[in-house]
Amino acid sequence: MTDWRIELDELPGPYFQVKFSQGIEVRNLSFGGGIIPSSIQVPWRGRSKEVPVVRELMIPRVFMVELFDSEGVPIEPQRCVLWFLFELE
Repeated sequence: MTDWRIELDELPGPYFQVKFSQGIEVRNLSFGGGIIPSSIQVPWRGRSKEVPVVRELMIPRVFMVELFDSEGVPIEPQRCVLWFLFELE
């Protein structure tokens, strides 16, 4: 993820969690309560977060993401923009 912008009425917790669909598996980078399996933790403000993808098969062209707060509660922002850059080998 190279950049992100999420608009919420209130920013809960120090970070949010991003979970991918379509079988894209990632490694959790932190420990603690409320961690969603196969998700990444991202600070609310910042830039460039590397996502260590575990799955070795092709990444689908279309996939969905789910957003959770730092306690694992789903969030539904008014607006969410995530930019990704995929490096193919």
